[in-house]
Amino acid sequence: RRMAPTADEQLARAEFALAWHLSQAGNTEAAERHFVCAGELSPFDWTIRRGSMPIRGQNPMGPEFFELAQQWDAAGKPGYESEAAKRGLGRP
Repeated sequence: RRMAPTADEQLARAEFALAWHLSQAGNTEAAERHFVCAGELSPFDWTIRRGSMPIRGQNPMGPEFFELAQQWDAAGKPGYESEAAKRGLGRP
């Protein structure tokens, strides 16, 4: 029952893949630009945002993660649906 990814989400995934490739090739400056672009296109994609943290030298359980979590919470936790909501038992 998942929604198909939007064009921006698909582009974000492509940007992430390119960034990872550039990072592996040692081109960290170009990689960073593409990681940033991917995050801007899909700001609450945890695979992109949190998954890129260790590659970028950030702690995925450090300040950058907690800032992301606060942004996600403030935006109403997009993409999250609680088990109760799935079963029609209340709000997410």
